[in-house]
Amino acid sequence: MKDYRNPSVVHARFRNLYNMMKRMEEAELELEAQIAWNEQKRLKAGKESVVRLHESGEFFSDDYMLMWFRIASKHPKTTFYTYSTKYEMMLEHYPEKPENFKILPSGWEGREIPEKVKEI
Repeated sequence: MKDYRNPSVVHARFRNLYNMMKRMEEAELELEAQIAWNEQKRLKAGKESVVRLHESGEFFSDDYMLMWFRIASKHPKTTFYTYSTKYEMMLEHYPEKPENFKILPSGWEGREIPEKVKEI
């Protein structure tokens, strides 16, 4: 939350969200290229290739979640992971989730993680 005290950080994060929502197809191609480059570089160096989504953020739509599933499917040597509170979305799209994509249910005091979500 400290980041949000800085107006330029807030502006940048909202700009990024807006751009992602408006230009998802372009963003998918750009992200895929960056991940391919990183994957090749990491694996060549004998290191694991890992991508964490949403340092500060969340899945904002089904299309956005499915975009990340498509990207992960194209990069099976990379592990993707994120924390999420979008329990209904997680359950709905679980069958489409690639094996190398880990969604860790996130919660906090007063917000229980449903048993069905804990099981996936």
